[in-house]
Amino acid sequence: MNEKEEILELYKLHSNFAQDITKIRQQIHKFYISLLSLIMTFVTFLEIKNLLLNNILIICFFCPIPILICFFWYMNIDSYKKLNIAKFKMLNKLENKLTLKPYKIELCYLIQNKYLELTYIEQKIPIIFSLPFLFYMIFKICNYFN
Repeated sequence: MNEKEEILELYKLHSNFAQDITKIRQQIHKFYISLLSLIMTFVTFLEIKNLLLNNILIICFFCPIPILICFFWYMNIDSYKKLNIAKFKMLNKLENKLTLKPYKIELCYLIQNKYLELTYIEQKIPIIFSLPFLFYMIFKICNYFN
């Protein structure tokens, strides 16, 4: 195998790794959304059945858990963002040794069209999911002291 073929094989391999990371990210989002939806359903059920009964200890213990889960989700997204950055830096280095540079061309096009990074949007989702739990906790604590 000559150097050009080796570079092309490495390029293909790293390109596949970048796609695999995207698939893993999608699975992780599904996991967190499912988990938080389950917790939200459980809290709603307890609230409907009046099983929480303004118990401040339960509320102060239980409500931070989904908020923490959202924080870990956010950190997970940030970690995958850094991993993708590293993968694409490697791809760019390999592209510099190739005649055609598809990722650079794509990036230039995206920059010209004021592309909003998906990670920027992704990182807002855990924040949005944490808000109902945060508001619920604040509401319950305020009700308890009134």
